[in-house]
Amino acid sequence: MPKRMRPVVKLEEEGQEAEGVQEEAGAVLAAQRRRVGEAGDADDAQLLWLNMELQAQAIQGVERARVLGEELLQTKARVAELAAEKAKLAAELKMRDEALRSITQSKDAVIQSKDAVLQAKDRLLQAKDSELRLLHADVAAAQGEALFQEGRWLYGEQRFSEAAERWGRAALLRHGPSHAHMSAMLIYGRPGVAKDVKRAFELAAAGAALDCVHSKGVLSGCYMKGRGVVPDKARGLALGIESAAAGSCFGQYVVGLCCRSGSCGVAQDEDEAVQLFSLAAAQGNAAAQTSLGKMLHVSQGVVQDYAEAVRLYRLAVAQGHPTAQYNLGYMFEHGQGVAQDYDEAERLYSHAAAQGHARARERLRRLFGWWE
Repeated sequence: MPKRMRPVVKLEEEGQEAEGVQEEAGAVLAAQRRRVGEAGDADDAQLLWLNMELQAQAIQGVERARVLGEELLQTKARVAELAAEKAKLAAELKMRDEALRSITQSKDAVIQSKDAVLQAKDRLLQAKDSELRLLHADVAAAQGEALFQEGRWLYGEQRFSEAAERWGRAALLRHGPSHAHMSAMLIYGRPGVAKDVKRAFELAAAGAALDCVHSKGVLSGCYMKGRGVVPDKARGLALGIESAAAGSCFGQYVVGLCCRSGSCGVAQDEDEAVQLFSLAAAQGNAAAQTSLGKMLHVSQGVVQDYAEAVRLYRLAVAQGHPTAQYNLGYMFEHGQGVAQDYDEAERLYSHAAAQGHARARERLRRLFGWWE
């Protein structure tokens, strides 16, 4: 039996020309066909035929591989082109990013520069505002002090209503001493100025809020006596001590009252009261002049001295103090330290009565037949 034929078609190595493979394969197929035709044996013929089919399929496979190889080369080339385009785009994007970053940094620098300029302007405006506020405060303080001094002169001239008007205007300019003097005037009242303890308290409280020691002294008296406010002796004493320690005649007067009577938790000390009243009286405080005059008048804690009592009363009377008017009227009525003078006594009593002094009204009724 003839040997089986092996495929004689040998696949070419990768890279050999496809056209040569096809020609050789065609020649082999032709030879095989001839051999099939010459074969007499059926088995040999069948084997030859199968071998032919296998060779044909191998040829087709080679052709397919060639086509796929070409497609692969084209794909690789396209991939290379896409990679190059990608790299180019990446480079362009990088350049754009850098350009945008540079622009952004420049804009940020410009914005920061503008912000710095604006901040500098704001600081300059704030400084100018501060200067203006200080200037306004200085002007207001100067105006307040001028009105205060003018009010003191008018007060010394016994033009009390005009003095009150000046001090009221100065108080609106936040002038602390004007609060105090206006408040002290309203506590007792003066000719042409009605007594108003509620307003007196409000003025003293406003002045104390400005840290005015004089206003604190007047306010201490308001709390002690319950003038325009519910009495609070502890608070009043604390304010009075603070004011007196700062040298204010108003605080000295209030603490002197406590020492004279031994009230508000203060031990009675008439010597200390005389000292405090003397300090306040020397500063022109009418209430202190009246209280010290009274101690000398009735010999309370000091040797009786009518002449000094009259002098102090006259100083307070010149300020329109109603209690001083009454006390001096009493001395004229009884000829104590002065020549007895009923007319002068009546005149002084009438001034005190006009300001609401109850005992002066009583003396006028009893001695001079005055009836309301």
